[in-house]
Amino acid sequence: PTLRYAGHCSAAFRRELHICMLWSWALVVHAFGTSTNLPAAAFLQCARASRSACTMDPCACISAAATAGRTNHLKPRTEAPSPGNGVVKPTPPPAGFHRRPLPTPAIALSSDAGKAITKRAMAAGGMECFFKVIEALRTQDEPAFCGLGTLVTALNALEIDPGALWKGSWRWYVESMLNCCVSLDEIAKSGLTFDEWTCIARCQGITVDACRTSNSSFERFSETMAAACASDRSVLCVSYSRRELGQSGDGHFSPIGGYDAASEMVLILDVARFKYPPHWAPLHDVWNAMCALDTSTGLPRGYALLSRYEPAEGAKALVYLTFGRERLQSVCKYFETELASIAFSGECVEEELWLALRALPAAAASLLRLREPSTLSTEDGAPPRMETALAQLNALPLHTALRDAQMAHARRLGPAPTSLGAYAALLLAASAAFELDMVTVLPRSAPIIRQSREAIVPPLLDEIHWVEAQLKLMLQTQRNDCCGCKA
Repeated sequence: PTLRYAGHCSAAFRRELHICMLWSWALVVHAFGTSTNLPAAAFLQCARASRSACTMDPCACISAAATAGRTNHLKPRTEAPSPGNGVVKPTPPPAGFHRRPLPTPAIALSSDAGKAITKRAMAAGGMECFFKVIEALRTQDEPAFCGLGTLVTALNALEIDPGALWKGSWRWYVESMLNCCVSLDEIAKSGLTFDEWTCIARCQGITVDACRTSNSSFERFSETMAAACASDRSVLCVSYSRRELGQSGDGHFSPIGGYDAASEMVLILDVARFKYPPHWAPLHDVWNAMCALDTSTGLPRGYALLSRYEPAEGAKALVYLTFGRERLQSVCKYFETELASIAFSGECVEEELWLALRALPAAAASLLRLREPSTLSTEDGAPPRMETALAQLNALPLHTALRDAQMAHARRLGPAPTSLGAYAALLLAASAAFELDMVTVLPRSAPIIRQSREAIVPPLLDEIHWVEAQLKLMLQTQRNDCCGCKA
């Protein structure tokens, strides 16, 4: 009877009734046989339930409190070991981490000792590769994206055009573009093996000279390291075990930023910059870290030298090509079908050329690029020869027409997706390689293109002929223009 009329009683009486409900809950859990193991959270929750019941329906308080306590008590406790499963694997703290102390024998690049090594290596010519790589050094997007972060750094350092938009109107390599060979979800979960990494690299249309330690030697690795760091025309990347360097974690990829022959130290530009800073490490220790077996393959790791696809005498080439990622297919489609919609659309030669240049797809625009002569050393007389070829290209009637088109129509129609020189070289080489009837493709501009081809002389002629030969070879074999793992 008291419970029946509790809702009409004073607040003091209801508080007393609430205490009675807690004692009632003690009797309930005793009946369930769980009173000795009742979690504190369950007792608090049943107390809240009984208080709520007292203010609403006093007759339901006992059943509500019992239900709340029983449900909470039977909920799995993931933070405690379940019977028979042994010790629970430790988990990171909820607050996470901010970097890790760099263990010896590694030496942080920014430390006094690291600065001294860097100055000595620079003076000895062992850090020529450093500047381009540090300009493009990327922090990996995911904890398991060290392989992709390393590859993105190398591709951007080599100034490889991805042939795809990143954000807005900008073409720039990011991890999400490396979505071939292995799915990004799988990489985020398990990372990459050395073979998978080299496969993805080759699919970007670059030259990949990869070698496992089982097929190499310490002496050969040392020679490769010294040669790669003395030049900025390639990027050396290593796949190694962190454990062998006393660091936390295991398999890892990183680009190399320099080599100090005096102390035999190598500069590792760690892409996991949230964990460890760029640091110098003994060359022999890095070799041992690469020799450690990968538990997922049972094979040792290795190193790879990445470079642009170039002719045999690449140091003298003004023009270079980047195949892969369906760039060649995009160029073929552009000349065979897309330009047909532009024919006669312009009122003059300059407008037709500018409309054609503006219509160039991203993948096609990334196929051919011109190198700046000033970026090369004076070895073998490369810059003077390249400067001569570039001057010849700029003096062609086609380049002059493109320059006039830019001045007349860029402000109204918009800018070009590639340089004027690169597009002129592409038109000159493709017209011969694809055996195009330019009168049909670009009727107003065809006479200027024909006149420019007849005016080409060495050394520019050698450059254009090499591009023609490569395009014809790729058309015949479709080589290096598809995913390497499907070739």
